[in-house]
Parts: sequence; structure tokens; C-alpha cells
Amino acid sequence: MGPSASRFCRACGDTLSPSAAFCPACGTAVDTPSTVRDDPFGRATGGHDGKFRRRLVHYRVAGWTVEREFDDRVVLVDRGIGSPALHVALLLSTGGVGNVAYAWYCHGPGAPRCELRTDGTVRRVDDATGGATSLDYPTLAGVIACFIGFALVTRLVRQWSFVLLAVLLLVTTLASVGALAARRVDDRQSPTTFGRKRTVTEREVNDRSLSCAVCDSPLSDGVERTFAERTYLAGLPVRTHESGTNRYCRRCTSDEERARDADGDRERDREFA
Repeated sequence: MGPSASRFCRACGDTLSPSAAFCPACGTAVDTPSTVRDDPFGRATGGHDGKFRRRLVHYRVAGWTVEREFDDRVVLVDRGIGSPALHVALLLSTGGVGNVAYAWYCHGPGAPRCELRTDGTVRRVDDATGGATSLDYPTLAGVIACFIGFALVTRLVRQWSFVLLAVLLLVTTLASVGALAARRVDDRQSPTTFGRKRTVTEREVNDRSLSCAVCDSPLSDGVERTFAERTYLAGLPVRTHESGTNRYCRRCTSDEERARDADGDRERDREFA
């Protein structure tokens, strides 16, 4: 290579000055034979090749990079990550899995490529070899479809897991309420019962070990009365304010009933007097 010949970086194709130790564009060292070369097409620099280099610089400024070099042409690639709008749609539909596959395709096999020739022609190419496409698009579509399907299934499973959890909590709550209602079945009132109410239940007792609450006689033939004052919600007791049990012999029970009847008669007499 003569001292006046132009040199080019093999890494990026930028023009190097004779005294350059590093490429000013990419920073690659230029002191090795694999990095420094003469005119990229093995001939003296002329006006024809000057136009070619200017076109090459124009593409590189626009973001294109040299992917492959030949004797009379170079293959340039414009790598990217795809359309922002499509990325948003994939993010909403696949949860990010489809974005990875789409970005890989746009940065690799799907990146735009062109072939820049020394005779001034520019031709779009399909892959890095500068020829017809070697990418199996049906296979690529199948891979992307698998990614999207997997993402959709994962999303549905995640959503259904929350639904199943909510259903499980609802069933557990209903079962707990049902068990509570079953335990208090004897205390239930009409479904229209709301608020505070006092109830009294009565049953016969025949146990001489128990005594009457009034006369202290054995209860060979007595009555047990259970009272409770509770707050009800739709007939179900939700709070007990007061409760207790009293036992009476038949004689005291009869005296109490006679006294209650006498009080009722006196009240009626006063009403009609």
C-alpha cells in the first residue's frame, strides 16, 4: 500500500488518514492488517469511487451499518426494534413476550437491507448474503405465533386464578355463614325480623336434683324457661345482650299464671269502667 493511497476501516468502512492509529468512527485500532485496507475494491481512488464513498457515508449518517463487503459492492443494514405502535399492541395482548420476538426479528432477519454498488446502483436485498431471502417465513410466523399463544395462555391462567380465588373465598364465606346459621337454628326468627327482641322458650323438666327458683322444692314435675334478648338481622341473631335460664315447679308456675291472669283482668276492668 503506497503512502498516498486511501485507507478504510474494515470494521465500519470509514476513511482513515495515513497517520490514524484508530478509526475516528468506531474506535477500532488500525495497526493490524485485518483492520486496515486500501481502496475497498482494490483499485486506485478515482472520481467514480469517490461518489461511491460519499453515498456510503450518506447511508452511515442515516444510521445504516456495513454488514457485508464484496469486490464491487457492500451490503448495508438498518437495524431497529420495530414500530412503537405495534409494540404497544403486543404489550397489551401478550404481556411482553411478543415484544421480544418482534424486536428480535426487526433487529435481525427482518431489518431492511440494501446493496450499494460502485456503478451507482442501489438494490434492496433480503438477507445478509446480498441475494434472495433464505429466511423461512412460515417457520418464523409459527415461532411468533407460539410466543403469542404462550403469552395469551399465561395471561388467561393468571386471570382465571384470580377468578377461582374469588369464587373460593365466596364459597368459604357462604359456608361459614351457613354453619353459623345452622348452629343458631333454634334462635332464628322470621326473615322480616330486624332489631332488638326478647324471646322466651319453655320446656318440661323432671329432675329431682334440680330445685325451683322460687320455693326451692325439687323439680319432679317442673318447667324450665330460657330467655334471651338479642339483636336480629333478617331473622338471624347477630348479638346477644342478655340470656339466662330459670326453673319452676308446677305450683309456682300456676301461681304466676294466676297472678298474670288476675293482672290482666284488672287491666280490662279499668278499661271498661
